[in-house]
Amino acid sequence: MTNVNVVASYLNNIEPLNGANFPDWKGKVMMCLVWNDLDLALRKDKLAVAAGQTSAALKKWTRSDRMAFMVMSQTISAGNKGAIPTKDAQGADLSAKAFLAKIEENFKSSSKTYASTLIMKLVASQYDGKTGIRQHILNMCDMANKLKEMQMEISEGFLVHFIMTSLSSQYAAFKTNYNTNKTVWSISELIGYCVGEEERLKTEKMKDVVNMVGNLSISGTPKISMSQVVASKAKGSIRRQGTRTMGSRTTTTTTTTTTTTTTTTTSSSAIRLRMARCCALSVTSPSIFRKHILDSRNG
Repeated sequence: MTNVNVVASYLNNIEPLNGANFPDWKGKVMMCLVWNDLDLALRKDKLAVAAGQTSAALKKWTRSDRMAFMVMSQTISAGNKGAIPTKDAQGADLSAKAFLAKIEENFKSSSKTYASTLIMKLVASQYDGKTGIRQHILNMCDMANKLKEMQMEISEGFLVHFIMTSLSSQYAAFKTNYNTNKTVWSISELIGYCVGEEERLKTEKMKDVVNMVGNLSISGTPKISMSQVVASKAKGSIRRQGTRTMGSRTTTTTTTTTTTTTTTTTSSSAIRLRMARCCALSVTSPSIFRKHILDSRNG
């Protein structure tokens, strides 16, 4: 038995048919009918039975026909509902299947306009590097599937090639490898390869940022090598040993100088390490990086 509340919840999620959304409207209406086992009248014609007789199968078909007709009728906007006939030439009520055919006839031109919009959008699609390459490919596949529903099917091989041309210049080497490879990729293989290439590019970018920060000078302080640090420590030790007999004042001064040099070196290294971590975080997790900056400002 169909749950009326479930059907009502589906109807609330269907945008009323307004002329420009016929493909989406039809898809959602069909999903509502299928999930609630009300699509029998759209799949099969009315059963032929003798006059005055009935059967369980005929009752089920009749109920499906009536419910499907009501679902479609209630999801058409008021401005378009009057333009769609509900009776045939003899004055008999149309079946749900015939009613859906009349709706398609009325909105055929709108479907062509929608198809033209989809084609232009598909042609102009370019990967911007922000949404993620997987989502970019899925968006283009969704547009191709919508065109297929309007009898404008695009072959998988052509779609794969079309998606490759929409990638940015960062993927130049990847596209060259594809063009020189005789193997034909499927959409699922394309997604896997592209996601792998995207991760590789992110890793390379992070390495470049870390290397760049490591070579920078912090506040005019030149980069100090490990050998220089060791030599500085050894020199400071010799100075302390040679000035012990010269009084506490000289010893204190030498020790203070050595401590200041070591502190400056440690501080510079800490700042470089912190900048490297921040730059790496900005590449791998931009949202976390922005939150870190805001917290630092508020603190």
